[in-house]
Amino acid sequence: MMAYMPIPPNIPAFPIEVVDRIVDHLHDDTSALRACALTCRAFRPGSQFHLFRSLKISSVSKLHSSVQRFQEQPRLALYVQELHYWTKHEWQFRIHPTWISTIAPSLSPLLPNVRTLAFDFVEWVWPDYELTDELVDQVAQFRNVTELRFYACNFSEFLNVDKFTTAFPSLSRVFLHVCGWQNDRLEHINPRLSLKSIHFGRHVTPITPMLWLEQTPSVISLKDVSFSFVGDREAPFVGKFFRALGPSLKRLKLGCRFESEEVSQSESTHYGTGMSILI
Repeated sequence: MMAYMPIPPNIPAFPIEVVDRIVDHLHDDTSALRACALTCRAFRPGSQFHLFRSLKISSVSKLHSSVQRFQEQPRLALYVQELHYWTKHEWQFRIHPTWISTIAPSLSPLLPNVRTLAFDFVEWVWPDYELTDELVDQVAQFRNVTELRFYACNFSEFLNVDKFTTAFPSLSRVFLHVCGWQNDRLEHINPRLSLKSIHFGRHVTPITPMLWLEQTPSVISLKDVSFSFVGDREAPFVGKFFRALGPSLKRLKLGCRFESEEVSQSESTHYGTGMSILI
């Protein structure tokens, strides 16, 4: 018969700094974080922070299970800082993801610490499925949002992007990646928009967003501006946009590919000495 060694009553505990280092190192390993959460009380808070920091809702069943979990364990809901509206399945099969209108009413009362809202593969371009004021008002129930991310999203008009920014008074950062809009008109935009950071990812034509920002206080308040790709057509508009930016700008990231040798040097501009430029 196998003999078991008794557990010493006074096992020295790891310093909390060491525990945090271990757990942070495993931040993207879900299986390891779950194991750490079950190891001991010292490992549990940090592990649960990484496990629940970002929540992706990709189906009605995922929404219902999340609501049930946070109702039963409200402490876990406090860890959620990022909420992703993920509709890749519907995007692939051209299905209208009407169920996403139930996310905010169901989760906003349970998730008070959401700071980032991300929309992935959402199409608001069909006549019977456009971005309505009602849906924006529902999403705005996440009142503490400071960052909006759009990935592979399409809008019937650019003003729908402006609708989102209007909905969040504390908004400071916007990411646009693989996004498009069918109508470029700029009317009745939000005059109070004051962003600190804007990122234009690949497959985004930044001309309309830049014209939009130039009509808002963001042109003065922006500190961080990033372009993943600028071609010949966009270069003159980008140069004009840079000249319009205020002294708050501290960081500029610019990815360029010019096929023409006639991109004029007049598009260069003077940058403050306190700004870092990555090209």
